[in-house]
Amino acid sequence: VGGFSVSGELVSQFPLDKPLTNITFSPVWRNAGPGVWTRGRFIRGAPRVGAVRVQINGTDWSKPSYTVLGHYDAGNVTRWEAPASFLCSGFTVGAIRNGRVSAAEAFEDLQATADTMLYVFRFCGLFCFWVAFALIASPLDVMADCIPFGTWLGDYIDAMTWWASCVPATACAFLVAGTMWVVMRPLVGVLLVLVGLGGVCGVVYARAQKKPRGATFQPLRTGD
Repeated sequence: VGGFSVSGELVSQFPLDKPLTNITFSPVWRNAGPGVWTRGRFIRGAPRVGAVRVQINGTDWSKPSYTVLGHYDAGNVTRWEAPASFLCSGFTVGAIRNGRVSAAEAFEDLQATADTMLYVFRFCGLFCFWVAFALIASPLDVMADCIPFGTWLGDYIDAMTWWASCVPATACAFLVAGTMWVVMRPLVGVLLVLVGLGGVCGVVYARAQKKPRGATFQPLRTGD
């Protein structure tokens, strides 16, 4: 690209969207369109058993202007790798874009992609916590179904366990996120940990304050 060489994983980011037509195959292959070759029997466009369809695309070098974002070293550009001091050793950054793209635009694009994946992972983690706590309490639903009151009791308990599981799941999600943020952003991390601990303490306190229902028994006194 220009006066630089691109190697490593960056090479795989070049777009392959132009069908290649200047390729010669053996006579058993038939050209079925731009960059498409077929072999075997096709009846009315539908492949039969043993039929093969191949499509070969390449990079459109009629538009050879590309912008490469990465680590430059002696004329070679590769993906930049974060050092161990960044607490994310092994994380790499690199991108290839068509045309001329400024560094600010390239980083904004990468930041938007990273933010999207971040929220996807956060919601997936919260959902996994929620499902885990709900499944822990799922035997209560089975026990309720054993009572001869119909299925409504089991359905009611099942719904209540799913709603109640949201509280400890959210607390655990805040604890995990806060623990990871303590090192990178201590103020945000400590706040998340405190919120998570507050949720856990609230669940424990509510459970401890719950009084058992039913008859109360008075201790027997001797000597009366």
